[in-house]
Amino acid sequence: MIQNVKPQLESLTEKDVLITPKLGDLSSADFKKSEEFIQLGQEAALAILPKLQRYAVTPEQFAQWSKSRTEKHLVNLPIATEAIVGVKRVNPEVIESVLDVSTGKPLDLPQFHQKLEKVYAGGDFSQLDYELIRNDHSSDLIVRPIEKSWGPNYLNLGLSFGTDFEGSTPWNISALYRRTWINSLGAEWKTNLTIGSSQEFKTEFYQPLRLDGLLFIAPYLSYNEEPLSLWFDKTQYATFKYATSSLGVDLGSTVSKFGELRVGVSANKYKMTQDVGPPVLSTGNATDYGVNAALLFDQLDNYFFPKEGQYLKLDAYASIANDKQINEYGRISGEFKAAVPTSSGTSLFTVRGQVYTGDIPFYADVKWLGGFLNLSSFKYQELLTDKYLYASAQYYQTMAWLSSGYWGVALEAGKVFDKLNTAQYQDINLSATAYIAYDSYLGPIYLGASYGNNETWSAYFMLGKQF
Repeated sequence: MIQNVKPQLESLTEKDVLITPKLGDLSSADFKKSEEFIQLGQEAALAILPKLQRYAVTPEQFAQWSKSRTEKHLVNLPIATEAIVGVKRVNPEVIESVLDVSTGKPLDLPQFHQKLEKVYAGGDFSQLDYELIRNDHSSDLIVRPIEKSWGPNYLNLGLSFGTDFEGSTPWNISALYRRTWINSLGAEWKTNLTIGSSQEFKTEFYQPLRLDGLLFIAPYLSYNEEPLSLWFDKTQYATFKYATSSLGVDLGSTVSKFGELRVGVSANKYKMTQDVGPPVLSTGNATDYGVNAALLFDQLDNYFFPKEGQYLKLDAYASIANDKQINEYGRISGEFKAAVPTSSGTSLFTVRGQVYTGDIPFYADVKWLGGFLNLSSFKYQELLTDKYLYASAQYYQTMAWLSSGYWGVALEAGKVFDKLNTAQYQDINLSATAYIAYDSYLGPIYLGASYGNNETWSAYFMLGKQF
């Protein structure tokens, strides 16, 4: 944008008038504040009205100009041909499939622009241009995508750390590698590696089966290892290493530009080993094989601080074969978020939980409550479980004195149906949380404090979401 504005400013002469409204805290992201922009524009124009009056014409002259302008409006002619030019990596047939332009009919511009947005959202282009070349009775459509000058290999690096000011200081370094357009259907290979307090490796090959991406197949391999804490009456009693690995393949469909549906099969291995403390939980290995299904819908406009939109993720798994350590079982988990804009900020509502059927050992899929915005007044992993329900209502708004800064408050409630430790807490556990945050280029930075009906204060400082 700066590169476009600079030459325009340099081209101004004494024949031109530059109007610069004082926007204050308003930015290009404030789409819902158009009335404020209009008011500031009117005030700026009226402030230099004498300079603008030299362009004035009589009402008769303006009416004549308006009439001639209307008569010159172009008639939308039928499309005779369509061409995608200038692409080297991206298959032009995939772009044509998404745009779905019908020849012999006039171009529906609003609908066409929406389809262009879908092409741009794929992340392969830095710019999308198109041109309509008029013939006698038709138009030729030429689309000129400008591919990114970097890629098709992408590498992103990340750093995160945190502290609860009581001895827990998790940290991680991560790397994400993505290779796009491996073949003409748009196959991608994505690999994520994390080292630090927890270890994670996941690689997936995403292969579309159709030009429009409606169907795809995705084999994957993953490994995750993280520390697991056992708490008794607000005291950390023992620590374990909890590791899971999976090998599977999914068949999926992009149900919309905001989500996807997957079904697949996987083989899973679970391992629990003890680090510190008395042997109060069973350890060992277990393996099972099962079928899984997942639905993802994401329309939030920002992952950490959305201003509007909804998010839904549902996962289901059924164990159909296993070793002697695991019986057949089924599990369903889900999370829903809804961001609702208000006059000065945003209200974010969250509900998530997990249930299961059958006899499942806890280390097959252990979950927990405790940690920042996960029942914040409880210590991280203080409530181990495999069946729970959590809900929160959060409000935050931007700081007037710090761009990309926020202050927020949250009310949280959580119920653990099957405790995996002997901690005696309320049937429904509550927390009230307050925080300030900054959405930095490295990730969100939080400083927060919480108090709950466990009669305990907790405090957090984090880069990224560590707790």
